[in-house]
Amino acid sequence: MSSEGKSKDSDKSKAREAFANLVANLWNEERTSYEESYELEDADDIPMEQLEEHNYKDLRVMDLYFSPDDSDTDSDSKGSGKNDKGTIYDEDHLMKMTKDQLFVLLASHGKRVNNKKILKGNLVKLIIREGFNKPHDE
Repeated sequence: MSSEGKSKDSDKSKAREAFANLVANLWNEERTSYEESYELEDADDIPMEQLEEHNYKDLRVMDLYFSPDDSDTDSDSKGSGKNDKGTIYDEDHLMKMTKDQLFVLLASHGKRVNNKKILKGNLVKLIIREGFNKPHDE
């Protein structure tokens, strides 16, 4: 690979790292602001194309851009849990997932939730307590 190609990869890596830092620092604050502004309970469950203009929507758009697509990777996917055989999700990451994505993660472990109205925070606590945030044996 040429030095120019390495430089572009390095720049992309730096941009991804910078974005990850912004997400870690701003996601919950902006989501809460969005929910309060539009009187909602869980903005993470709203499809992106239905979000109103807000910093939270901008973070979601950038997250989609910088996060690897589920079909591209099986160890560093952010989201649905379809290809996450090697990923261990921490609480912050789980809280950024939609409830539907959390249900898919549970389903990948052969579990399902009977009450779909469970609070997202309680669902995340259940996932962590039961170890479903860690890779499972096939």
